[in-house]
Amino acid sequence: TQASQKGFVVGRPDGTFLPEANVTAAEFCTMLSQGFYAGSLSAAPAATQTWWAAYVQTAKDQGLLQGTRTLQQYNANGGRYGAEAEAPLTRYEMALMMYNFIQAKGITLPTQSAITAAQNSIQDWKSIPAQYQTAVATCYALELLHGRDTGAFDGTADMTRAQACVVLLGLDGQTE
Repeated sequence: TQASQKGFVVGRPDGTFLPEANVTAAEFCTMLSQGFYAGSLSAAPAATQTWWAAYVQTAKDQGLLQGTRTLQQYNANGGRYGAEAEAPLTRYEMALMMYNFIQAKGITLPTQSAITAAQNSIQDWKSIPAQYQTAVATCYALELLHGRDTGAFDGTADMTRAQACVVLLGLDGQTE
């Protein structure tokens, strides 16, 4: 409800919200764009007719896609978004987009001791790929992300719409 009131999310065309449904990269870009960049939406690439293209382009233009698979596919496809944008968003990719947002908004980064403490609290830290470690540790240290009940981050798991709302509200709290 809070995320909807703040303009981050809307329901599905059939009126449902489906909190446990997977969120795609395009949907998460839409949520970020609607919530934080609504006044500066980018034009959609000319080659696309998808409903989400302007939102993903806005995320790209704001630097939120740096290092993500969505941007890699965009670059590999000659400036066209492909299936990666419509695939479920993993917790790794979401953490990276959040970290890029933190940097783009100039949010104060946590201290090295807070990052080290965050790393030590993540049960599966050693299995997190290097390209995601800074993002995951920073988001943990800022208390924007939390692990599973087991203490693991479980970065390959897909994000749900409800989880996306929680992290968006956390990011909103950092920008106030």
